[in-house]
Amino acid sequence: MSAIQAGRRTRIVAGIVLGLMGQTPVLAQDYPSRPIRFVQPFPPGGAVDTISRVVAERLSARLGQQVVVDNRPGANGAIALNIVAASPADGYTMMAVAQSFLTHQTIYRDFKHDVRKDLAPIIQGAIFPLVLVVHPAVPVRSVKELVERAKSQPGSMAYGDNGGIGSSGHIASEFLRQRAGIDVTHVLYKGAGPMYVDLMGGQIQMAFAHITSILPHVKAARLRPLASTSATRVPSMPDVPIMAESGFPGFTVSEVWGILGPAGLNDAIALRLNREIGEILKAGPLYERLTAEGGQVLAGPPREFASFIATEVPRIAGVLRQAGIKAGSF
Repeated sequence: MSAIQAGRRTRIVAGIVLGLMGQTPVLAQDYPSRPIRFVQPFPPGGAVDTISRVVAERLSARLGQQVVVDNRPGANGAIALNIVAASPADGYTMMAVAQSFLTHQTIYRDFKHDVRKDLAPIIQGAIFPLVLVVHPAVPVRSVKELVERAKSQPGSMAYGDNGGIGSSGHIASEFLRQRAGIDVTHVLYKGAGPMYVDLMGGQIQMAFAHITSILPHVKAARLRPLASTSATRVPSMPDVPIMAESGFPGFTVSEVWGILGPAGLNDAIALRLNREIGEILKAGPLYERLTAEGGQVLAGPPREFASFIATEVPRIAGVLRQAGIKAGSF
């Protein structure tokens, strides 16, 4: 090869490399140029779907492209996650998630993805702590007294769970059962309504309940709060201690609202979505509504959500394994 040919080949290769390097900012600058699909893992009307629709409407206005909500319920969100994980990583498919997405690879045999590797964190928008509540007739005023009573009467107390295996309520209840060494019965319900009817009627004695739905019952003294599962006291319940103050350090289990995309999502696009959605969550009525319901708006960078996922997946898997939960089919 002559020196002239070698020089020409070097320039061509350099041009290709520079062109590839320049694709990322071009893609980010042109994004979005068509509608964005916003997959929802649950049916319309639930908490995740409700928040997501508000965000979708405001994000559409900010981006100048329609954000289309696409509900794909089933298997506690695992079906939607499979869809998104298999989608192109071009920024035109994303999904909202709740706490259950952290459990899919542990409880479902047919779930083929590792959420730590096959999905891209965009934003952990907000968390909603749970509140350990008891029926007013249960003669306990603290978590310590509850544990003492459960130990003195093994099997006599039952906890309600309206989210199913792997839900935040189930995880929190199992976490307490395992750490406290108590024998309590798991009663599964198909919805929050039936569970609260039985809880307030005294058919079951306790539950880790979502703060958003439990606040009215606590304020009306229909249920007694013992502790919350947050890292700090909830502003709407300043007199209610957290589990760490109740003798269980590190006991944090919260419902999550976040957004993921397929693995390989362009960093600039992920940061753009993170910034836009974060500003929506922190603005006016939506922020006030979320915090009034006991939520904590986080809206940190994608790396913080990635760190959360990396920590929580094995921690929750350990709780489920100790509970004897075996992987099953969708």
